[in-house]
Amino acid sequence: MADALATIARTRGIRGSHDERRLTAHWPTTKPAPVATVAPPPIKIKGRVLARFKDYDGLWAAVRGRYDAMGITRMGADSLTNLPDGYHGKLLGAAQVRKIGLHSLERVLEGTGCFLVLVEDPEASAKMMATAKELGLLTPMPASRAQTIAAPAGHRNRQAMSRREPESCCAICWVESNLCRRADVKWPGAPICRQHLAESHMRDEGISPYPVDVTIDAPAMLQ
Repeated sequence: MADALATIARTRGIRGSHDERRLTAHWPTTKPAPVATVAPPPIKIKGRVLARFKDYDGLWAAVRGRYDAMGITRMGADSLTNLPDGYHGKLLGAAQVRKIGLHSLERVLEGTGCFLVLVEDPEASAKMMATAKELGLLTPMPASRAQTIAAPAGHRNRQAMSRREPESCCAICWVESNLCRRADVKWPGAPICRQHLAESHMRDEGISPYPVDVTIDAPAMLQ
């Protein structure tokens, strides 16, 4: 018995041919200190401020007004930025046939001789930070909660729909016509649709010829 216990003690922690104590001996025993975040230094901006905007319509109006102030036509802007003929007309026309996108933004800014800058609004930043602190959004949170907050509403709805049980088909529709009609009657019997439940009830009551256009409240019959 003593020999058996000694053998078990020697092999404890070994799974297969790997010694877990030897493999995990080099793992750190203490958590590393959190890395402090340092705010980036302010950027020195050289040039005039021509427009202030916070959405696409503001960007579109600023670019259009800049080209007009420079006296450059739409065709001239196409030549200066090496864009296809008529491209700026589609971008800056009233109909906005095309949108300033990922590939054309750099060319358009090059044509206007401007660049974009992300400027902090002190009042808005202070308000958002106070709200985030009040809601407890500045402290670390579990990964599951962070994913729930970051996931869009449409994504969460798709996840909820994917967790629903698959809809069952009416057994009579499947046998008679090989059609998968939704079994919308909740009862302990076989899955069945409202139409066939109504026909079965009429047949039990002796009503003929069981017209299919008769509507019967199936849940009410089950009460």
